[in-house]
Amino acid sequence: GGMPMMWMPQVPFGFPMMQVQGGKDGGDGDGGNPMMQRGNGMRTGVPAVSRDMPPRCSMHNSKPQPYTCLHCRNYRNASKAVEMTRLPAEVDVLEKRKEKQRVALELTNTGTFNFPPSFRDALLKCRFLKNDLSKKETVEEVVDEIYLHCDYVEPFVPSSASDPSNFFACLYRLFVLRCTEEELQILLDHPDSPFIRVAGFLYVRFGLDPDCFWDYLGRNILDETEFSPTLDRKKKYSISEFLERLLTRDKFYDIKLPPLPRYVRDKINVFLRDIESHRDRQKKNKKRMDKFRPGSDAWVLFGGAWKKCVIQKIDDDYNERILCDVKIDGKIEKSDIPLGFVNTEKVEPKSRSRSREGKEREKEREKEREKEREAELERRDAERARHRDRESREQDRGRDRERREERVKDKDRKEDRKEDRRDDRREDRRDDRKEDRKEDRKEDRKEDRREERKEERREKEDKEKDRKKKKSRRSESRSRPRKAKESRSRSKAKRSRSRSRVKKKKARSVSKDRKSRSRGRRAKSSLSRSASRPKKSKVRDSS
Repeated sequence: GGMPMMWMPQVPFGFPMMQVQGGKDGGDGDGGNPMMQRGNGMRTGVPAVSRDMPPRCSMHNSKPQPYTCLHCRNYRNASKAVEMTRLPAEVDVLEKRKEKQRVALELTNTGTFNFPPSFRDALLKCRFLKNDLSKKETVEEVVDEIYLHCDYVEPFVPSSASDPSNFFACLYRLFVLRCTEEELQILLDHPDSPFIRVAGFLYVRFGLDPDCFWDYLGRNILDETEFSPTLDRKKKYSISEFLERLLTRDKFYDIKLPPLPRYVRDKINVFLRDIESHRDRQKKNKKRMDKFRPGSDAWVLFGGAWKKCVIQKIDDDYNERILCDVKIDGKIEKSDIPLGFVNTEKVEPKSRSRSREGKEREKEREKEREKEREAELERRDAERARHRDRESREQDRGRDRERREERVKDKDRKEDRKEDRRDDRREDRRDDRKEDRKEDRKEDRKEDRREERKEERREKEDKEKDRKKKKSRRSESRSRPRKAKESRSRSKAKRSRSRSRVKKKKARSVSKDRKSRSRGRRAKSSLSRSASRPKKSKVRDSS
């Protein structure tokens, strides 16, 4: 009859979850509700699940697919059943928490996110952003990518002046996803990697309103956690030095930062003017932490002056960063104040001449300090640039060496390809010759078959002729006596016909002779008659 087993959600790498402690009226303000969980500064409502609750689908943890996956469908139906059994008050609390979590921080520029246009265009063409980060839909997933793939915070890849780094690709994806208040606090206080915290600092510097810079960054201004912002692991800088440069310079490496209004600069310079003394004070205060207990009196830097306060709480979750909650003059409560801005004794301000010459001298000293600070930062930048140039030269030499090796390999590959092509051509020629030989053999076989068929036809024709001759001879031998008789009778008929023709010719010739004789006689008689007759004169009449 005990409390049902609680189901803990699966959280991305770097966000450990823990159960909220406290009773009904506990200090966490959740009424002792075990359904409310807290994870590293951000509270999340988690439904209570019984032992019969099916497990979440391991394949679709970030994006459930209830319409295609049976496990996701069973988990959705079971979670709906659990939602129906909740009390209305619990449902209202969870809905309010969800609404608060969905409210994203307002950005000053939602188009380019205050990045230079050329740098933003280069980011949009970045392969890491297009191929990998475009699939990440939550801030937690982008944080995991920063932890796994980011080793420096420079805007460009060290070996190139145009290719954006993976770190700034992740920062751009954070701007696209729009962080909420709680997610930004997780970035700023993340314990796993300083690069995740730097991403939060740059998110504030590039995207948010300058009025809230100190509210987000002031608690880390004296953080002594060291990290290497470049690939050179020997050069290390603290978070405090990094934030000092971020708040006082106009450029982050080669990328121009959004300008700060004058009143914001004055507000920040109150704390940064004596930043070295504040750092020394924090180191001394760490050695005497027994004097900084809840309820003890102290002095705090507030509004540019040291005021009396009472320490209410000490937060030392981070070894290199200690924060205090104080109450000033019994009225004003301030939280998350770095230990360097708190002292057990009143810090007397340096005496300043009220005369015009004293003020001018103080201004000149301030200018000199500002110049020294700028010169120190420039010197550090020059050292880093020299080291980066040295590394880039070494990388260029290595690249040239690799290119030479690649050229030699390319030549070898070209020669190998040429040899392969020659071998292929030889093989093709051999294959063509083989094919030609095969075709020639086929043609020869066809010709042989044609000749054989012709020979067969000739033999058949010869045989047929011989058979016909033999047959004709046989028929001739059988019909020879009959033919002899017929030939005799024909010869007799011919002879008789020839005799009759001869007789007819003779008769005709005789008749012709007789006729010619009779004609001669007639002619002679006519001539004799004409000679005996007198001739008539042929004279025409004149009339």
